[in-house]
Amino acid sequence: MNKHFTKESWKSFYTHMKNSIEKISGFNANDKNLMIEKLGIFNQPSRKILYNDFCKDMKIDNSDLWPIYGTDIDLSYIRNTLIHGKRFDCENFLSIANEHLRWTVERCLLAVLGWKGITDVDREGLRKYTAYHDWKSYYEKE
Repeated sequence: MNKHFTKESWKSFYTHMKNSIEKISGFNANDKNLMIEKLGIFNQPSRKILYNDFCKDMKIDNSDLWPIYGTDIDLSYIRNTLIHGKRFDCENFLSIANEHLRWTVERCLLAVLGWKGITDVDREGLRKYTAYHDWKSYYEKE
C-alpha cells in the first residue's frame, strides 16, 4: 500500500489544492510553497494503518505488549515527544517502553523470517521479565 489515490485522482486533487493555496490571501510565498510541498502527505498511508495491516497479514499478535498505536501514551506518542525535544515528568517508564518496542520489533522480524520455533519474545518467554508485567500502569496513567 503506497498511495491512497490513483494517479488520475491524485493529479486532480493536487492541482485543485495547489491552485487554492496559491490564491489564499494573507500568506507569503514561502508559506504557500511550504503548504504545497506538504500536499504529498495526503497521498501517503498512515504508519498506523501500515503497521496494523502488516501485523494482520503476518498473523502477529502484539496485544500483550505496550501498543505502538493505541490510546493514552502509546509508543508512537513517546517517540514523537522525545524526537521533538520534550521531556516527560516521570521518565522511569522509558526503559520499560524500550523493552516493549524491542520485543515488538523482534516479533515482527521473526514473522518476516518465517520462524515458527520457540522464542524468548512470545508470551510465555516474556513472563519472566518485570517489564512485561508492569507496563500497563505507565501506559494508562501518563
